[in-house]
Amino acid sequence: MRTNDFQDHIYEKYDGSNFQLRLLEVGCGVGNAAIPLLDINPSLFITCIDFAASAIDILSNHIKEKNISRMTAHVCCIVNNPLPVPPCSMDLVLCMFVLSAIAPECQLTAIKQLSGALKVGGKLLFRDYGRYDEAELRFRKGSKMDEHFYVRQDGTCSYFFDLDVLKEICSEAGLRMQEGRYILRQYANRQQHKARHRVWIHAVFVKQ
Repeated sequence: MRTNDFQDHIYEKYDGSNFQLRLLEVGCGVGNAAIPLLDINPSLFITCIDFAASAIDILSNHIKEKNISRMTAHVCCIVNNPLPVPPCSMDLVLCMFVLSAIAPECQLTAIKQLSGALKVGGKLLFRDYGRYDEAELRFRKGSKMDEHFYVRQDGTCSYFFDLDVLKEICSEAGLRMQEGRYILRQYANRQQHKARHRVWIHAVFVKQ
């Protein structure tokens, strides 16, 4: 998962001083997005969380083996568990393709948790699936659980966001949209002579 579009936000406060920029990454997996960020900003300290204990075990071992002092990793469900950081302590929260796996009725609870971790003026950096992404259109009728919410064969779920709906949810959690747009991508499969049309949402929210 690429973090390029968020690099300006992650780098902007680095001035070569002793300032510490604190980032919470939600759904970190084994750290493929978080670890490279440490090289972008030497003042960055990252707290990584993921629902999957197996992923956190791998990341924790990597942190230990490489003696990474600016990163910690924790098992955490952002709906049911308290976050492993103090309230109002984070400058940034990175949430990429995480909220879509949460049932719509629980999404506000999750966003409120993340908002609570941010300092006033802190930012939620968000990317996830948008309405009518090809993945949504490929779901069979029996997979639909609710409007724009589907279950896969492996039991995992996927919700496809509308930008205005996302803005409303985040507003209820005390977050104001600073940036928000749909990202449209087309990928060609030359062997099958087909094109895949992807729709993602990119957004940045600021805590009020």
